[in-house]
Amino acid sequence: MAASEPGSRHARFVNARGLDICLDDGTRTAALRKQREALPEPGLRVDHLVLRTADAQECIDLFGGLLGLRLALDKTVPEWGGRMLFFRTGKITLEVIEPEREKPPADHFWGIAFQCPDLGHTARELAARGVSLSTVRKGRKPGTLVATVKSHCLGIPTLLLQPG
Repeated sequence: MAASEPGSRHARFVNARGLDICLDDGTRTAALRKQREALPEPGLRVDHLVLRTADAQECIDLFGGLLGLRLALDKTVPEWGGRMLFFRTGKITLEVIEPEREKPPADHFWGIAFQCPDLGHTARELAARGVSLSTVRKGRKPGTLVATVKSHCLGIPTLLLQPG
C-alpha cells in the first residue's frame, strides 16, 4: 500500500478493464465522520453493488482471478436481461450484468442495494428526511421486499431490500 496522506494507506490496481480500483484503509472516512454530527442511522447496510459489462468473462478474470472474489453464481436469465454473475466478498455481493442486447460501450457502476431489517420503518425514516421512495413490493428472491429510492440517490439506481 502506498501513502496517500499522513496516516492513510491505499493501493491501486491496474487492470485490463480500465476500472479504477482502489483499496483504502478507511482513515479518510473516519476523519470525515468525526467532523460531522451523525443522524440516527436508519439501519442500512450495503447488500450488493451492480456493474454492467459487455464482457462477463473479463470480469470473471478480474474479480475472481486477480482480486480473488468468490464467484458464487453465473447464470443467464433472459427475462432479467442477460448473463448475471454474483461475486461474494465478506457480506457484500458484487452483481455483474452482461446484457444480451445493447452491450454497454464501457463497464460502469449501475446500482446499489441497501439491506434493512424493517423496510416499512426505513421507508418512514427516509420519507421524514425528504427522500422519495416507490411503494414497497415483492423482490425477485422469494420472501424479500424491496422499494426503489427515487430521490437523493445521486442518479445511481438505488434499492432498499428487506430479506425474507
